[in-house]
Amino acid sequence: MKLFDQLLTENFGDLVLFALGLTFMLPKTSNTEDQTKYCTTACLATLYKLLTSSITCKAQINSESNNRLTEEQKECHLASKQCKDQLTIDSVVMKPAEVVMRNIFTAFKASDSIPHTWLQETLYIYIVHP
Repeated sequence: MKLFDQLLTENFGDLVLFALGLTFMLPKTSNTEDQTKYCTTACLATLYKLLTSSITCKAQINSESNNRLTEEQKECHLASKQCKDQLTIDSVVMKPAEVVMRNIFTAFKASDSIPHTWLQETLYIYIVHP
């Protein structure tokens, strides 16, 4: 844990090494010439998973002990298998689309596309120290 603390406080740029991983392109069908028919799977390093898990744990403990987030802002709680609220919303939205046979476009959560600099700033604002 001391190594992680040191990396987060002094050499944040060195964390890029932890985020390196292998990406596999698995064909969905036997048509391997169509590049849209592939599924990508990324395998990240175990150290990266440990690091992000420890940051998540500290951030959650900090936000819960200081009441920094409302219940609606918390999304998935630590150690939960799925977000029941999100699954309920998805099923409510998708059911009418299936009945009327309409296409519906889904998007990623906003937190999936946040730049790392914003995440650092957010941790600083909420006083979450590594």
